Amino acid sequence: MRIARAALVLLLALALAGAAAGPSPYRRADWGGWQGNCPDARTKVLMRDARPGVGTGISGLPMIRSAPAYFFQDGGCVLGWVRIEDPYTGAILNDPQRVHVDHVLALEEAYRAGGWRWSREKKAEFFNWPFNHLAVGASVNESKGSRPPPAWQPKPEFLCRYVEIRATVRAAWRLAPPGEAEARFMRETLAGCPPLRP
Repeated sequence: MRIARAALVLLLALALAGAAAGPSPYRRADWGGWQGNCPDARTKVLMRDARPGVGTGISGLPMIRSAPAYFFQDGGCVLGWVRIEDPYTGAILNDPQRVHVDHVLALEEAYRAGGWRWSREKKAEFFNWPFNHLAVGASVNESKGSRPPPAWQPKPEFLCRYVEIRATVRAAWRLAPPGEAEARFMRETLAGCPPLRP
């Protein structure tokens, strides 16, 4: 039987037990930051998602490159050039200052779904897990925040992949299934996704 690839993952996620709310409020500081030297985990995502072409260099001048330029400065990685196609909007991003790395399943969502039980080490591991990362525009990342679908959703062409990532993250980290509204939205979305190839 042919079914959407994402549906297989979603079924796993929805089969997991629910999680009670945490005993204390969510605090972003508990989840750490980008790990590794230059390139750190964030820069590696930008390198993975970058596309060749014309971008804007750190000097503000156009540059043609096939991969991001980065360098170590003031204790961290500084992006000197990048060209990203934002999967959420389709916009081309070539200004390093306007590129964010989004946690597709937001940290606060993970907290509410059972991540509040995790140690700081496990929270930091989740923070840096690249499968849950996408390079996107700063403004769209800020507008998304920790709002789940259907309250927030990317462009229609990316919706199947977006739902698949979210379901996979929940299953891989044994987080609680989404709430009723999101679960219904995910099922309806998956019904229209491409079938799994034999």
